[in-house]
Amino acid sequence: MNKNSRAFELDLLRGWAILMMIFHHLSYDLIYIFEINLGRYIESDVYNHIVHPIMLIVFTGVSGVCCVFSKNNFKRALKMLVAALVLSIGMAIASWLTQSNLYVFFNILHLVTVGTFLYACIQKIEYMYLRHSRKEASDKSNFGQSTVVGHLVILFLAIAIFISSQYVERYNLVSDNIFLLPIGIIPRGIGGMGDYLPMIPWLGFFMVGTLVGRLFYTSKKTLFPKTPNYLRKIFAPLEWLGQNSLWIYLLHQPIIMIVLFAGRAIKVW
Repeated sequence: MNKNSRAFELDLLRGWAILMMIFHHLSYDLIYIFEINLGRYIESDVYNHIVHPIMLIVFTGVSGVCCVFSKNNFKRALKMLVAALVLSIGMAIASWLTQSNLYVFFNILHLVTVGTFLYACIQKIEYMYLRHSRKEASDKSNFGQSTVVGHLVILFLAIAIFISSQYVERYNLVSDNIFLLPIGIIPRGIGGMGDYLPMIPWLGFFMVGTLVGRLFYTSKKTLFPKTPNYLRKIFAPLEWLGQNSLWIYLLHQPIIMIVLFAGRAIKVW
């Protein structure tokens, strides 16, 4: 894709969200692991009820939009599944080394993995429907083509997830089944977690993102082609973060921990 036609606004939004996540995790580590009194903003009501939710909505929503641009969402989901497993194993090791509850059983990376796989399944069903309806035995040009039925299925899933979230929150559901953890039902006695983002309600925002992509990014190009170059240059660092969000998400926490432990070792704090 031509650089000028690339949907840079998606990179920009995702880059902002990933930068906010880095600051969030840095502040968490400083306060709760190293007991350094910095980054207390993450305990404020404004941050917890406004800034942090917006950050998560932007990241999950944009991740959903980006599914529309992919030629193979099954492959992307598999790639992210491997990354999610690496993250969970790495954080389990970090928990053991630091004697802290940093376990990550299901967070935003796992969520996006599930969402991407779910959207890939919807694409596959649409492709099979188009093949059958048009009696085209092997025309793969239809794969990824949107249908009204697909739009409605995605909308229904998103609404169902949002409605379910009201039920889960109202009754504060708990269970003895650890396999219900991903949907938002916390198992009894699971202990602390370093990060957690359940499918209810957050998968709903991902699905809304896929619908936005299908409706507004049919040409798979930027919606703001006349953006001045000087603005693109100003926000280029955020675009870069957005373009490399998976690697940055995987590596930023280990790098933060190494720097903080090194600082403690040489008596900086």
